[in-house]
Amino acid sequence: MKLTDEQTEFLNKVCDHKWTEKDGLVEVDGNVSIISYNYPRLPVMFGTVSGMFKMTNCMVESLDGFPTYIGNKCLLTNIDVTEIVNLCKVKYRIVINTCKKLKKIKNLHAETISITFCDVLEKIELEESVVDTFSIADCKKIKNLHGFPKTVTKMFNIYQCEGLEDLSGTIEHTDTFRVSDCKKLRSGKGACKNANKYDIDLRLINNIDELKLYRDDDIYAQWLHSGEPAEGFLEKKRGFILGRKFGF
Repeated sequence: MKLTDEQTEFLNKVCDHKWTEKDGLVEVDGNVSIISYNYPRLPVMFGTVSGMFKMTNCMVESLDGFPTYIGNKCLLTNIDVTEIVNLCKVKYRIVINTCKKLKKIKNLHAETISITFCDVLEKIELEESVVDTFSIADCKKIKNLHGFPKTVTKMFNIYQCEGLEDLSGTIEHTDTFRVSDCKKLRSGKGACKNANKYDIDLRLINNIDELKLYRDDDIYAQWLHSGEPAEGFLEKKRGFILGRKFGF
């Protein structure tokens, strides 16, 4: 398929290195940077992009034409999509930032995923994604952690999500589970049961017994597995000797 002059001009502008067209797909040996593109769809279909794929301040409403593989990072900032579903495999990092119309994210695959300032995002379907690091911040409509990746090998981090009400969800394994500055959250109950370290903003917790559990990550994990109220769990851990309670 022969490219039009407009398509060729577009590619020469956004690709920083060699590109070729074959069977309707544009293969890029290098980076792609698309800035202030004011049309609802891309004018070409990208195949493999060996480097970074970056899109900033664009009126693009669909993932049509997006690459089939990205060999470095994918950076999406202030684009008009309402859904990001089945984005291609990205080798290193996906960053989604200030997408004001974005309501749904599904099936992302990268070592690191970062989502910030997506005010109307309310549905995440990433249970089958296995990532090293997952970070989400300033997303007002996120209420819980359902749909989040089951396995985050290094760090899960959620902060400044003012609508977050509880930590129940689909996260099953992580090394560090971090929560900070989520104004509606009042308990750590429901958090990932299998983390090596918990870093939960204690200013948000209003239960005295629950606060005591955060002194020890192992004790906190035991409480999460127990499903008991904090007070009842503490009573069992303290035990009784000659009618006297002792701490742990």
